[in-house]
Amino acid sequence: MPQARTLISRADTEAEALMGVVRMLVSLALALAVVLILRRVGLPAEEVPQRALAFVTVAISAYFTLGAVSFAVVRFGLYRPWMAWVFSLSEVAIIGLNLYANVTNAGASTVAVLSSPISIMIAILFVLQTLRYRVRLHVVASLAMLSMVVVIMLLDPHGGVRPDPSTAEFIARSFGWPPNVVRLVMLALIAAIAGLAMWRGKRLLETVARETEIRTNQTRFMPSQLAARMSDEDIEAMRAGRLADAVIMFVDVRGFTAMTETLEPQETSAFLSAFRARVTDAVEPHGGIVDKFIGDGALIVFGLQGDDEAAAGNAVAAGNAVAAGRELLNRIRTWNVERRGAGDPPIRIVVVVHAGRVVAGAIGDMRRLEYSVVGRVVNEAARLETVAKRRDLEMMISQPVLDRAADTLDRQDWRDLGEETLAGASAPIRIYGYAPSLR
Repeated sequence: MPQARTLISRADTEAEALMGVVRMLVSLALALAVVLILRRVGLPAEEVPQRALAFVTVAISAYFTLGAVSFAVVRFGLYRPWMAWVFSLSEVAIIGLNLYANVTNAGASTVAVLSSPISIMIAILFVLQTLRYRVRLHVVASLAMLSMVVVIMLLDPHGGVRPDPSTAEFIARSFGWPPNVVRLVMLALIAAIAGLAMWRGKRLLETVARETEIRTNQTRFMPSQLAARMSDEDIEAMRAGRLADAVIMFVDVRGFTAMTETLEPQETSAFLSAFRARVTDAVEPHGGIVDKFIGDGALIVFGLQGDDEAAAGNAVAAGNAVAAGRELLNRIRTWNVERRGAGDPPIRIVVVVHAGRVVAGAIGDMRRLEYSVVGRVVNEAARLETVAKRRDLEMMISQPVLDRAADTLDRQDWRDLGEETLAGASAPIRIYGYAPSLR
């Protein structure tokens, strides 16, 4: 799905810029909090708090710089997908080092690392990853962050330094291994939920992109049976074309030109809409594809849904085409009863069915494509329609159709009308008229 990949890539690029903005805002919020605390308690006079303040300042500045750089590379068109890995792992390093320094500068055991307010930055890291649609990067960054926390907790360089007994008991109870394991599990769950949200969002975006792609392509393609196979890859395959053993049906309204001379434009439009609806309703249940409507006529193709071996080469497509022609005649008869009741004249149609090898594919450029069938058999079918009109037939089939559908047709329903030599044909074609309409 090229369009889906393009949209996801664009979304990731936009997400990187948004993440840059969020990092800068988080840095500014932390800086503001530090300033407010210092205004309340004053600058630290002791060495340890001073060292801690200096490191916090460096960490906030580094995080702000990371956000500014990630935003800038997108803003100036310099962003590349690999940069997301650099930004994410740099973010992990900044948070991890800040956590370690925050604990060790206070002289506390690294077991208590998750008691630091900076630990909330881990959750921010996880949530930020959901802005992207890169599951692998999210998993790697999350595992790297969790691993860094575990390593810091295992270092415990100041394990010998203990506060007063009551505080030590509180710390032991609140920050011993069991509670910290729970914290790690909670962080892992946050990462998993964020990853699930990312995966679901990506799937949704792919579905929306594919549906948009199909809807866009449907403005260029008419056969509804092909609408489900209209991604860009499908269209390229259709443009290459393929040979198919198909059944061709031509339908035409007799005397339509004379009829339109007595109708208003809106009446002509309404008549054609009603006629085309009946054609479509008759052929689609039998697997027919309306290739095109041309005025009062229609070209319908049967046997294109399957491969060459399973299409019109057997009795299915030919039998379906004949059945669709019969159903259309019945629908026209029913419509004529309605027309007589409304005071409108009845109409007559001619249905011709022929079969053989055709070239099926998408014709045109990517601005406007038309799915169609071409070849000698299509031309012969069009000429057979003229023959059927001249012989005043309601429905006519060719010998190739009768041969294919021999096991499903009643030969008594079809009268042998002999051979017909068509213009440009190498050999005459035997034709058959629908017997019930000839009695």
